[in-house]
Amino acid sequence: GKKMSINKVIKFFYKEIDFKTWLNVIFNFIFNFLIIISEVLFLSTFFILLNGKTKSEYINVLFQKFEFYFASKIDNIGFTELYLIILIFFLVLKNILILANNIHYNTFIFGLSVKKSSKILTTYINKTYEEFSKKDISIYIKQLVRDVEIVFVGIFGLIITFTSELIYVLILIFLYPI
Repeated sequence: GKKMSINKVIKFFYKEIDFKTWLNVIFNFIFNFLIIISEVLFLSTFFILLNGKTKSEYINVLFQKFEFYFASKIDNIGFTELYLIILIFFLVLKNILILANNIHYNTFIFGLSVKKSSKILTTYINKTYEEFSKKDISIYIKQLVRDVEIVFVGIFGLIITFTSELIYVLILIFLYPI
């Protein structure tokens, strides 16, 4: 069998994926970044409710600014009530972002799979009968359905997910250094 190297995979995706798809990938990373930020802020709000502060100076400064801003806007609100409102806000925001990201990601990744399957089907349709009949019909169906989905939903989707998770870890390391 053919050995699949990382270099070949990168060249394949670079050749097969158009600019609009790369913009969708970047948009997906922006979505993931916003989800990560909202999740970090949600968890930080929770820790502040429990301990009065977090281990991250960046987050503590941000929440001091929140307190100052909201204290001037809302009279007669206590520390706990303010942070519960902030906690609920970040929880709702995070879930809305996750829902929107899942819709965007699935639409774009499965749309990509459909586009590539259509391109392959067009290639098969343009073959002569003699060329087409050299392979069993089940091989064509497997290539159109399973193989394209494995490549684009499986491999490309996993690369996008892995990169997003790596960004998440790097943000956490930046915000909460050991």
